[in-house]
Amino acid sequence: MTMTLPEFTPIWLAMLRAWPAAKPAEGTATEYARRLAPFTRAEVAQVVDALILEAEWMPSIATIWQRLVDQRDQAPGWEDAWNEAQTHAEGTSELWSHEAAERAAKTIGLYEIRASTNTATTRAQFRDIYMSMLQRRRREFATSARELPPPARPALERPRAEVATRGAQ
Repeated sequence: MTMTLPEFTPIWLAMLRAWPAAKPAEGTATEYARRLAPFTRAEVAQVVDALILEAEWMPSIATIWQRLVDQRDQAPGWEDAWNEAQTHAEGTSELWSHEAAERAAKTIGLYEIRASTNTATTRAQFRDIYMSMLQRRRREFATSARELPPPARPALERPRAEVATRGAQ
């Protein structure tokens, strides 16, 4: 389920066309493919397609890796995580959306989040703790200390047989 160099080659060629000023050294494509191998071709293609529209310069392996990890990890932005922490502090039975949101909230304390007289400071502390936890998770993913989450399953993907049948009609 991991991407190989032949699978990465069309993505690499798109990158070279998108950033014609880039003059990568020999073997760069192999290194990109090796480092991005834990991800599927579809995941890498989606991230590179987005970066083609956003980045002025060819993205580093680290930039692509970071986007891919964030996409798989599906952690909410810190403001959404803060809102979720406030909801839990008020007493909800809903499950937490992400481990880092729960851990950051519990590090500060749900009572402190609910009863703080200085909400701006508590919110800033939550943001810093949450972002630090996400950074730690990224380092753990990069060093294989933590296993990457599985790729998201495509929503409502039609079976190949159905596509082939419709094409023949």
